[in-house]
Amino acid sequence: MKKTLLNIIALTTSMSILGASCSKNGSLRTAGSRAKEKSFNNTSYFPYKIDEPKDSIIAIGFNQTAYGYYLKLSDRKSVKNLKILQQARKKYELVFIKTDSADTHKIIEVVQAPTELTKLFQKSLLK
Repeated sequence: MKKTLLNIIALTTSMSILGASCSKNGSLRTAGSRAKEKSFNNTSYFPYKIDEPKDSIIAIGFNQTAYGYYLKLSDRKSVKNLKILQQARKKYELVFIKTDSADTHKIIEVVQAPTELTKLFQKSLLK
């Protein structure tokens, strides 16, 4: 009976340690691994605020979320991403953003949302 109880406690402890080492999406992370999983957010955004650069970082604000995002100008795609965001803001268009899994506020890629979504968004602004 004591041996069974000790085995249950050991199993429970190891499961909780294993659970603590899992990332948000359920995959295991080993000590020292810094995998950068990238995925587009399923929400389309309108960039209402694009700040001036400070220390090569540009703060970005979107209407659909209270979270603040940013672009690092030292990143390879940041100039292209910034142009897409500025165009979307100017023309009231929606965008999809891809963030870094290690820092979910850092934008690593921006693409324009489909025209149908943008038209629905623009129509909702006129009401």
